[in-house]
Amino acid sequence: MYVNRKNEHSINVQLICDASCRIINVNSKFPGSTHDSFIWKNSEIRNYLKDKYEEGTFKSWLLGDKGYPLEPFLMVPFQENEIQPHSKEENYNRIHKKTRSIIERVNGQLKGRFRCLIKHRMLHYRPQFVSLITIACCVLHNMCKQANLADLDLHEELDIEYERPIPINVNEEIGRGRNSFHRLGQQIRSQIVNQLR
Repeated sequence: MYVNRKNEHSINVQLICDASCRIINVNSKFPGSTHDSFIWKNSEIRNYLKDKYEEGTFKSWLLGDKGYPLEPFLMVPFQENEIQPHSKEENYNRIHKKTRSIIERVNGQLKGRFRCLIKHRMLHYRPQFVSLITIACCVLHNMCKQANLADLDLHEELDIEYERPIPINVNEEIGRGRNSFHRLGQQIRSQIVNQLR
């Protein structure tokens, strides 16, 4: 279960950050073989956001990559086969990618500051303890941000580019059981697309 798609032992960590690179949610309890969409579907934060959305009290969106389902409170990019060159959808994808790059920066900063999280350095502990170490690193990351300590970005130092697993069509896969939720996400994303310049 802990062997990921690159045939390495790992846990799959779901992070949510704000625009200031502060981590506001971390879920580090799933094995490396677990898909992002499964973690999201089973996360407490998703249930919370779903409840708030249905109450009408959540008026914001999280941004996810193509490994996540489109939902009214989780905006994902259009699939490549859904967009035309120089279209509003292509513009949305460009802005989405630029904005979502913040989480990639957070990953780089986190691994740059806490080298035990780099895949080349292995934590020789039970997965549950590795999960706790990961959470502790996230808390310390936020403390460093609060204290305005310099960031150590692993992307810049090692020139790392993150790869994300992309299923064939995660929105179809996940949306089957809750088509109305997926359709609401499509309507909201269309409204956003039409408001972008």
